Amino acid sequence: MSERLRHLLGSRALWFVLVALNLLLVAIAGYKTYGMNGVDGLSYAALADGILAGHYSQWLEFCPPIPDTFRTPGYPLYIAGFKWLTPAWKPLMAGTQVLMYIAGVTLLLRISDRWGGGREAQNILLLLLLPSYNIVQGLFVTTPEIPVLFCMAVVLHTDVFHPRPNIWRSIGIGLLLGFVFQCRPVYMLYPFARAAMGWLAAKRNFPWLAQGITLVTFLITLVPFAIWNKEHHGVLSPTPIEGGSAVFNLGYWCGRIPGYPKERAFENFIADELIRFVPDEKLAEERKAYEAEWDRIEGTVAHLLTERDSAMIERIAGRPSICYSYNSAYVIARERAIRSATFEDIGEHPGYYACFKAYTAVRLWVVGIDRGKWATSSPAGRLGGVAALLFTLTVFLMFIVGLLRMRWKQHALFTQAWPAALWVIYTGLIHVPFVIQTRYTSSVRPMLFLIIAVGIAWHWRQQRYTPTDRREP
Repeated sequence: MSERLRHLLGSRALWFVLVALNLLLVAIAGYKTYGMNGVDGLSYAALADGILAGHYSQWLEFCPPIPDTFRTPGYPLYIAGFKWLTPAWKPLMAGTQVLMYIAGVTLLLRISDRWGGGREAQNILLLLLLPSYNIVQGLFVTTPEIPVLFCMAVVLHTDVFHPRPNIWRSIGIGLLLGFVFQCRPVYMLYPFARAAMGWLAAKRNFPWLAQGITLVTFLITLVPFAIWNKEHHGVLSPTPIEGGSAVFNLGYWCGRIPGYPKERAFENFIADELIRFVPDEKLAEERKAYEAEWDRIEGTVAHLLTERDSAMIERIAGRPSICYSYNSAYVIARERAIRSATFEDIGEHPGYYACFKAYTAVRLWVVGIDRGKWATSSPAGRLGGVAALLFTLTVFLMFIVGLLRMRWKQHALFTQAWPAALWVIYTGLIHVPFVIQTRYTSSVRPMLFLIIAVGIAWHWRQQRYTPTDRREP
């Protein structure tokens, strides 16, 4: 049976079938999601309109427009480019993102072949992509995951095929990493992690000049937004002045107030996870404590609110899908108060926080089941939820086991594959202190599949060698 499976997964005919099925999945995603804005789509589009009007703002109706406090400008600039080209920008952007996805997957297939995975690894990678609807649904909505996926794939391809890049490639990598950061600020430290891991892997052969050029280029990409923040908010910061503390705070509370529909900073619904970290009889008490904490936080900074803030709050009722943009002094003071309160919370309940964050580290990669949705779902809906949970959990465990095996028994492969593993590991670790958002991992999931696919292919090929021939494939 095992030999038949290997033969099937090494089949060229299967490769064409899987490519066709993946393209069909893209078409289905387009049919089901085309025209949707995405979770933050209207907010991104509003910022793009602001950029085209000469202001980085979601609130052009004010004079002067209110400077944004919440988002980095990478994806809004990306959207603004399409809006500048044509009024029908959504179809053009969707088509571009489909091409980006196809190109990104193609690069990963080339990498799997370069690492010696052969047709088996390519087919396993394509097979793992088929149930991953959460990736392709980002093709047709306004979300930065697909452009980020493409940039990551290009950087990884360069790392694999050009480990000692020339000056222009080094600059290009720095620009791509800068764009990834400007779309997802959590990747600000990734270029430094990449350089550190590169040095550990290469030692004397480390390309100092190329890595230095990449880091300098990346740092230069941080400067314009940092200067803009200094000019408009009085803080020289490459990241937005708002949001980090609130997400950190929710990363503490979402395990204590499951199923709570009112979240003070972003007005999101907090899922009711299958695993609870507080007894049911204490849920009402925890929700009161959460509201009381936010009442205290907002009470300490309320005096900093202005008349324009009040006008903005009134107008947002008619524009519910964009973000609040308070004045700078209020935002900075509130971020400081939120951060202080969250550290106090962690100090009071360190055991809960450690357990919940350990759960978060896994749940980040595993699609969960919400108790409320489960109760109202049809049998087919429940079956789909269980299937998604089991698939993502199995894949996560396969990645962990495969990476450990690669490190200790497939060392020749590990020395090549660590750049892909670093994208996955960094993404997992950097998100742990914050809220559980599996959608933030969709851009790196294909790299997780790549590690699994090549690891399995190498394992099969190693089994074919006799005990007297221990050469690695």
